[in-house]
Amino acid sequence: MVVSLGKRNLRVLSVTALLLLLVFFVVQNANSITFGEEQVNIPTSGDKAGLTSAGTAVHNSGELEVNADTKKNKGEESTKVNAEIAKIKQEVKNGASSPEDDSISRKGTKGSDATGNGANVEFDPAKEYTMILGHSPVIIFSKSYCPYSTRLKELLKQEYRFTPNYVVIELDMHNKGAALQKYIEKQTGRGTVPNLIINGKSRGGSDDIRALHNSGELLANLIEWSEGSYTVEKIEKPSNN
Repeated sequence: MVVSLGKRNLRVLSVTALLLLLVFFVVQNANSITFGEEQVNIPTSGDKAGLTSAGTAVHNSGELEVNADTKKNKGEESTKVNAEIAKIKQEVKNGASSPEDDSISRKGTKGSDATGNGANVEFDPAKEYTMILGHSPVIIFSKSYCPYSTRLKELLKQEYRFTPNYVVIELDMHNKGAALQKYIEKQTGRGTVPNLIINGKSRGGSDDIRALHNSGELLANLIEWSEGSYTVEKIEKPSNN
């Protein structure tokens, strides 16, 4: 009998402990829910409600509800959308019977076509060449990777001073360099680079100009070719003394 009562007491104690544990968990859960909603604005009176960090209105009663303004805005937006749809339908209906809309559409199409054609303007090498010649009476048509072009540019830079200075056009960096080079060949009779152009005439390439320089004749030729459009002088190198 004693053993039996002991077992019964153990069962009662076990059940009681479980119930207490459940109550503890329920209380902890309630606390976490209450403090989990961070309140940004604390109400100053009983009629005002605070806002959680999520923007949900929290009243003093502890109930959560969606802001009434949100519902109102949705209703107003729906009404506006319906009004706009009705307006568009009316405009479409009126437009179908209006002869002016067709003419306006045709004008717009013509304008679009004109814009499209303008975007497809072909490259004009003659215009480009004339524009380049207008920059200086002395032009060097070159390619940045060409060793002969480099030699000619270095020779003129280190040995001669032009006023106004000559202009270098790197054909490999020009958007239409190949087409421009073909046109230059037709105009000057020289299709390779470098091509020294003075007053619209080709005066040769790297080897031609170097030969005149080595013979001491280049300065006199540059002055003669200028026809008064520029001045040129030899750069005097400092003496070693």
